[in-house]
Amino acid sequence: MYIEHLKIRGFKKFSTFNIDFNKHINVLIGENEAGKSTILEAIDIVLNQRLFNSTNNSEKYFNIDNVNQFRKNPSIDTLPKIEIELFLSDEKDLNSEYFNGLHTSSTIPKNGIYFTYKFDESYREILEIMYDGSYDKNFIPTDYYISE
Repeated sequence: MYIEHLKIRGFKKFSTFNIDFNKHINVLIGENEAGKSTILEAIDIVLNQRLFNSTNNSEKYFNIDNVNQFRKNPSIDTLPKIEIELFLSDEKDLNSEYFNGLHTSSTIPKNGIYFTYKFDESYREILEIMYDGSYDKNFIPTDYYISE
């Protein structure tokens, strides 16, 4: 089993980004700050979720364009989110049935893993009250976010 495709939405440099991988070897080439390390970090996040399981400043991982869009029109529905999808080959060298069709946004059953970091809708009422009052609407309330 190998990584066939990666989709990144709302993570660091990438508002939307897709990349296909070769079965045997892949080389990421680009200038500084082009996003090479971000691609590797996205793969690590979708596999391990280690960045979003701690209490660090996760706001720095949001795509700046998505943050600016939220700040122009602050509401619960425009809060930035991160989505990373990793599609795996259909080879049978691992128990791929666990990954088949359950964990991706693909309409066709496809092996993969889908990760999101987004506002947890179970806190909508609390945040609506906060947004009606004197709460700083430009602040991204990552305390009410969930990683799945």
